[in-house]
Amino acid sequence: EDYDLVITDHNMPIVKGLQALQKIRSTEKTKDLPVIVFSGGEWIKNAVEESGGIYCDKSDPDLLFTTVTKLFKSENKST
Repeated sequence: EDYDLVITDHNMPIVKGLQALQKIRSTEKTKDLPVIVFSGGEWIKNAVEESGGIYCDKSDPDLLFTTVTKLFKSENKST
């Protein structure tokens, strides 16, 4: 299956969001897939960004909407 975007929390019961991001980055088919980790905490922000993901803090839900909108607008410009 093809996906346009992954949005995940970091605090998940089986696989943490950062682990999911790293797994996505390690696969050729999904290495460029935009991944947003919607969570809280400065330490996770740095880890997500170092792993090539996009961090959105849960304390600012509007930022998630804005980020997704920007991603799809820029994707439409490049096609």
